[in-house]
Amino acid sequence: MSLDEFRYLWETPEGRYVLVIVDKMAGDGGLVIYDAFGRSAELIDDDDLHDEVVRRMREARVPVMDDFPK
Repeated sequence: MSLDEFRYLWETPEGRYVLVIVDKMAGDGGLVIYDAFGRSAELIDDDDLHDEVVRRMREARVPVMDDFPK
């Protein structure tokens, strides 16, 4: 897997993907990437890649939420 495969997570229209805090003590590792339209989590098995994707999403100002959207 490469970072480019996940570009859609920070380049799609605002509101499609969000970051949800599931562990406040784990920093960015405690964030879940969530598809608000499809109501599903986007899982990345590689921790380093997950952290980089989350970093890019935060740079793109993807919303960070305390709970899963309804």
